[in-house]
Amino acid sequence: MSKLFQILFSRIFIVFILIVFQVGFIVLLLNAAADYYWLIDTLLRIISFIYIIRLFKRDIPSATRVPLIILIIAFPIIGIFIYYFSMENHLRKRFIKNFKNQTFTLESLYIENNDITEQLLSEDKEIYRQSQFIAQNTYLPAYANNLTQYFTSGEELFDKMLEDLKTAKHFIFLEYFIIGKGALWDSILSILKQKVREGVEVRVIFDDVGSYKTLPYKYNKKLEKLGIKCVVFNPISPTISITHNNRDHKKITVIDGKISYTGGLNVADEYINKKVRFGYWKDVGMRIVGDATKSFTLMFLETWHYFRDSSEECSIYLNIPISMEYQEVGYIQPFNSDPMLDTSIARSIYLNMIQDASDYIYIATPYLALDDEFMNALIAAQKRGVDVRLIIPHIPDKKYIYRVSTMYGQELIKNHITLYEYEPGFLHSKLLVTDDKLAVCGTANFDYRSFYHNYECGVWLYHTDSVLAIKQDFEEMFEKAILIDENYVKKHTNALKNLYGSILKIFAPLL
Repeated sequence: MSKLFQILFSRIFIVFILIVFQVGFIVLLLNAAADYYWLIDTLLRIISFIYIIRLFKRDIPSATRVPLIILIIAFPIIGIFIYYFSMENHLRKRFIKNFKNQTFTLESLYIENNDITEQLLSEDKEIYRQSQFIAQNTYLPAYANNLTQYFTSGEELFDKMLEDLKTAKHFIFLEYFIIGKGALWDSILSILKQKVREGVEVRVIFDDVGSYKTLPYKYNKKLEKLGIKCVVFNPISPTISITHNNRDHKKITVIDGKISYTGGLNVADEYINKKVRFGYWKDVGMRIVGDATKSFTLMFLETWHYFRDSSEECSIYLNIPISMEYQEVGYIQPFNSDPMLDTSIARSIYLNMIQDASDYIYIATPYLALDDEFMNALIAAQKRGVDVRLIIPHIPDKKYIYRVSTMYGQELIKNHITLYEYEPGFLHSKLLVTDDKLAVCGTANFDYRSFYHNYECGVWLYHTDSVLAIKQDFEEMFEKAILIDENYVKKHTNALKNLYGSILKIFAPLL
């Protein structure tokens, strides 16, 4: 009974009920106008035709265009609403409008390191081209002489992060899709409170949709009372709003502008396997020491300044002198990927790496939903002799998304691409490594939501020690995985599952 009581009085349930009332009111209005059905029907058909024309004019994948056209023709009101929900990025427009009044933007602060770009150009023109794509589209440059450390589990990463947080002298920035109350957050919060007492500035950003189940309502107010500055990204509102679709999926920790973390890990107990939900939770992350941390500081501050004062002096967070006892070979380039940009940065980075690969391509993702261009790139790589392998979870967190992933997986299998499922549990890692030279570790899944709707981040790595560490982690994952071949598919699926999966696959680009 207490659980039912919690559900009935939860914020998300109340928001849901208010939205249902709004939908009901619209339905009542339409019923009241039943005498004018012919006029309403004619107007809807005209509007539907206009939006279908707009869809053909837009530069979007056909996999996205087709389900929208089906919905608009079959259910005009729902179809038009979903069109706006999926394609018209109103949060992006709000960001752009706000940025016009901001002095702080990545573009305005962008400074290219000419020595590094010349080094990359002399070493490998293709690598130079990939790096320049990131720099020119995100205004975040490449760096050399940093230290990277790859963690194969949340337990290892957060143990090290807690050590680093205790060393903070000036500021700590945390930005996460999910922050959940529990042992992990309690440990971090205890350090943050101590640091506030020591005079360290602490700022936290969390996504409202990502954290609505895991944090109490107005938790940001509680943090503010503790001296921790807080922003709730894109708060849930009890209205029919298409802005709910754009979420802050980034995971960033910055300590004194010298140390940064990113990867798939949110701040909740399942990510360190203190709380078991779907078997063993496999996730990974990166620790970066050096001036590349500046890019993560910039990403954090750009989001922060959309919601808070954009006129503050930021040089104290950016002009940090860093002395390195050990400098690693290779290059790293942090990046952001969000729907405010005209190009899906994460998707393009992945594609560039896949198209350049000549030996192997290893991909790990919890959710798999790829457009035709991406599928064709993987198939083309396999046909030119590249060893292409993908690994997805064996125990899913969302069964309908798992069914979509398996449908895309079956298509890959038919084209002789190797597919694995990570048998110990839920694989939440988002990784790509190629040819012992390039890797990406970040927050973007290989699906439409990460590519087109979410705000994401990650780090592009070239010839760093962590590239080979990522490859080794893949080899260990493959040893613990089930090979999914055509015989396995026949044994574990049936016509009904395939029909259900096929329907979900059609509308996957809209999810």
